[in-house]
Amino acid sequence: MEAMTETGFQKRLQGLQHNMEGWTQRAQSLIQDLKKYDQKIQELEDNLREYGKKVQELNRHADLYYKGGDHAPLLEDEEYDKRLIAIKGFEKDFFELVQGFLKDLAGSFRDAQEGFSQSQKALQEVDKDLRVLKESGDFQVVREDFLKNLEQLPQKQEAFRNIREGVLKKKESLLGMQKDFERLYKDSPTQVVGDDLTGQFHSYPHKFPMLSLKNTYTREDLDEFEIQLRKKLGEERIEYYCEPKFDGVAINMIYVRGEFHRALARGDGREGEDLSANIRTLRDIPMKIAGACPAYMEIRGEVFIARERFLDLNRQRIREDEKPWANPRNMAAGTLKLK
Repeated sequence: MEAMTETGFQKRLQGLQHNMEGWTQRAQSLIQDLKKYDQKIQELEDNLREYGKKVQELNRHADLYYKGGDHAPLLEDEEYDKRLIAIKGFEKDFFELVQGFLKDLAGSFRDAQEGFSQSQKALQEVDKDLRVLKESGDFQVVREDFLKNLEQLPQKQEAFRNIREGVLKKKESLLGMQKDFERLYKDSPTQVVGDDLTGQFHSYPHKFPMLSLKNTYTREDLDEFEIQLRKKLGEERIEYYCEPKFDGVAINMIYVRGEFHRALARGDGREGEDLSANIRTLRDIPMKIAGACPAYMEIRGEVFIARERFLDLNRQRIREDEKPWANPRNMAAGTLKLK
């Protein structure tokens, strides 16, 4: 190393002290950021826990709703729709929030790593300068100032090391929450087709999947639906036919060579229970199709009970000291699944 004057060492010392102040400010800023991350991650964790409860509650509601019986669903339709919208909003925002947090944490980790590397390099340079000062025996005051900084530098390194460890722990926590969300998301009512399988009847697979209608609550959902439809159909102009949906029980009726063969409930969309015996009692269901028809034919529809008839039957049940049905749909589902 070339010989340095006292002024030269003083300048190096001033530069070191300036860097020390910068590292202190940077570490304090990063520590404040970690505290903010703590609060945000805790809020996200609380929201995820609440999301899990809502998923369980709505799935329990759907279980009562689809399987029918005299048990009333937990929620009114309006409240169910309201909670479903909230769940859908959380699902839409969750991954974006997590990715945003992970990006911020990656930036904090880089800053902490840079501060650690710079302080490590400064420690090596100070040690080198001290050896030169010791060999020369001069500049005693400057030497003492370098020794003070030598004592403080490991503290700076330790601060940046702790920040790095804190960032990694928060990253691990976020990735764990992401796995928990993915597990809950699979069972979310926004992703699962309602299941009316009871295990009381023999089940058969549907030749073609029997899916449920998708709900929509916003204009944006409808716009997105049309965009996807245009892409799939290759059409610029699409005409729609809209009609009210009866709130009943979806049934798939199979006719072979014009004669009624079997009636299946929707089930889980892939297979449904055989309700043929009870469907045969409905006078509106033809047991034979008049005229020409395909050798194999499926007709899908909705079995429902008109509200006036529902009220009449419930009044009759009350007169006979029987528990009234919760709603028309439950009555339709329950009576179809009587053995």
